[in-house]
Amino acid sequence: MTFYTKHEAEELHALRVAAGAELFDKAWTELISDIQSAMKSGEQPDGVRARDLARRWNALVNKFTQGSAEIEHRLYVAADKFREIQKSRDASTPDIVGFIRKASQR
Repeated sequence: MTFYTKHEAEELHALRVAAGAELFDKAWTELISDIQSAMKSGEQPDGVRARDLARRWNALVNKFTQGSAEIEHRLYVAADKFREIQKSRDASTPDIVGFIRKASQR
């Protein structure tokens, strides 16, 4: 399953390096874990904790994309495609991106 062209993948890799690679990955992993925990505990997207998680998410996305709306859009398109593939395989994975999108709208 391919979501990006070779050029796009190289561009995303360069952005990851520019964002601090290992430190960025660590912050991203911690955030995903925190979001999963919030979702498992029943946190609603309009809750204070969810809005804080959305702020952290948006800050990391902005750091990674360097403010490029086009790159951010491509990331979300790929995430949506991945989610559809997971659903078609009956994989029960939490909709982290959907949760954050809702929390970001609050």
